[in-house]
Amino acid sequence: MTMQKSQDAAQPSLVALQAASQHLAQAQIGEKDILERLHSEIRKLLPPGRVHILLFRDDKTELFAWNKEGEAFPPSYYQAPAAQSIVGWMRDSRESLLVRDFLRDWDKLPAKPSHTHTSPPRSAIFAPLVVADEALGAVSVQSDEPDHFTPDHLWQLRILANQTAAALHAGRLLRAERWRANQLSTLAEVTRSVVSILDLDELLTHVVDVIQEAFGYYHVQIFVIEKGAQRAMFRASSGLETNELWRRVGRSTRLGEGIIGWVLEHGETYLAPDVSLDPLYIPDDPRHLPDIRSEIALPLKLEDRVLGVLDVQSNKLNDFDSENRFILNALADTVASAVANARLYKQVQEDARTATELEVARNIQIGFLPEHAPQPPGYEVAAIWEPARQIGGDFYDFIPLADGRLGIVVADVADKGIPAALYMALSRTTMRLVSTRDTTPSTALQRVNTAILDTTYSDLFVTIYYAILDPTSHQVTYASGGHGLALQASETDIAFLRGKGTVLGVLPTIAVEEHVTELAPGDYL
Repeated sequence: MTMQKSQDAAQPSLVALQAASQHLAQAQIGEKDILERLHSEIRKLLPPGRVHILLFRDDKTELFAWNKEGEAFPPSYYQAPAAQSIVGWMRDSRESLLVRDFLRDWDKLPAKPSHTHTSPPRSAIFAPLVVADEALGAVSVQSDEPDHFTPDHLWQLRILANQTAAALHAGRLLRAERWRANQLSTLAEVTRSVVSILDLDELLTHVVDVIQEAFGYYHVQIFVIEKGAQRAMFRASSGLETNELWRRVGRSTRLGEGIIGWVLEHGETYLAPDVSLDPLYIPDDPRHLPDIRSEIALPLKLEDRVLGVLDVQSNKLNDFDSENRFILNALADTVASAVANARLYKQVQEDARTATELEVARNIQIGFLPEHAPQPPGYEVAAIWEPARQIGGDFYDFIPLADGRLGIVVADVADKGIPAALYMALSRTTMRLVSTRDTTPSTALQRVNTAILDTTYSDLFVTIYYAILDPTSHQVTYASGGHGLALQASETDIAFLRGKGTVLGVLPTIAVEEHVTELAPGDYL
């Protein structure tokens, strides 16, 4: 009941937060409109308090402030925040902060407030405005009351701050370089097309071509780490000649080797403004790429896992500014998701094909088993077979012998799946061939062992329990090649039909004991 109430109470908050995020996303591109919208949404979602929004502008900080009644103060400028202040700490760490009580928790704070207010706040929540690992500013909500805010309030402020940072950054991009509007539109188009391509080679070829065409870079290439490998294989290049050549020769890069290897190893973006001065730069063949001047390599990451590298090269020095890096980072994230989706799609196809093949193999394996249990005069015989997987190494068999006798086989290959099924087919066929030669159980198992060793070089082995029933004399002669014991049960007793013997398919010579038991009316074997 308590959990349901908590969920019910959280639902309106989530709905309101979603609406606030949409409002921020729809705000006009001007900074003033974005900040006023942020303040408005804070007042709707959070407990009343003073709201401060700071924007970092080179070596200065601009402050936008509202009192707890929502009245705005004129914007003001300050020096860049000191590293030991809370705002400076947020700028450097990109972390948010909940202060329940400044007086009580003063010694626990990671940094100290820098205000000189005559009535300082008792509690506050702080969140940085971060986008593309760059702190654009910070937002705080402050109260004169201790314990005024909760972790849930901080969580909501962080989401609003992230939305605001994205809007501010987008505005700065558009105001700084209007001509990039077409490139941003192209990025959106690339994102839509990338996520729809499920063939990995087609996907990566499309990506490098579109990046070069849309942004005019000199050369673009992608390396992808193969599963379990310590190197990344070249998969696509924007240059037709290099693309065909490097695919043909199987070009690859080891972890830690050059710029691309460094990114693979560290999972971080690497920027070389001037490759001639960069110690990690390894020149490509000058016959193909003679004019590389700067380079940026971005990890294709899914959560914390590096899938590969998007490497972009320019024929201009220092050609990757913050706007370029932002766009390429967004594109790298999208490409990483697309690579993961393409691999997943391929795995699903392979799994479906394997499932079909396993179903066929299961039907074939079932065909090796007796279609019906024989019914010797005076006896009832039944069997059941259920592998641990779709196919397996367990099997049984009934072998008709001379004079109405019946050979009974129960066996288990020491493995599961396809290898065990193949070994089972060999063992079953060999057992049938040997047993029909009118031999005793112990001799049959020894001959099967020899035949298996002569036929296969596998490290598998099989255990077989083989018994011969004579329905006329009611005697059962049995031997075990390393298999579990059988039971003989009467109305008053249970006997264990033990027999020492070695597994088959390991040693060239095995010792197998043979025993005889007699069945009485009503006995079970």
